[in-house]
Amino acid sequence: MDFEVRHLRVVCAIAEADSLTKAAASLCMTQPGLGAQLRRIEAMLGGALFDRRQAGAVPTDFGDLVLARAQSILPGIDSPLAETARHTSPVHRLRLGSAGAPLSPISPWLQGSCCRAPR
Repeated sequence: MDFEVRHLRVVCAIAEADSLTKAAASLCMTQPGLGAQLRRIEAMLGGALFDRRQAGAVPTDFGDLVLARAQSILPGIDSPLAETARHTSPVHRLRLGSAGAPLSPISPWLQGSCCRAPR
């Protein structure tokens, strides 16, 4: 199994939530599924990333190191992805009325370029 960007997101989500249960909810996963994912990540990296306690998950020293790297890497990945998405998003059009309903006198103006998403 290769280490992937999604693994960095998992580590960050757990650290932000201070809890596997809350992190699992934010990632739309089950807590057992996230726990298994974390164990696989820890096995790949060769050490425990979090101390799991009754009160939540606390990063270990090794976990702090991995978390610091993840927090420095992810913005560099997310920024170009967000920028690319803005440039490739479809143009949204405003729909006035329903099929067969008369349109208002201003509808041709509203359907013009003023309602298109910026490119």
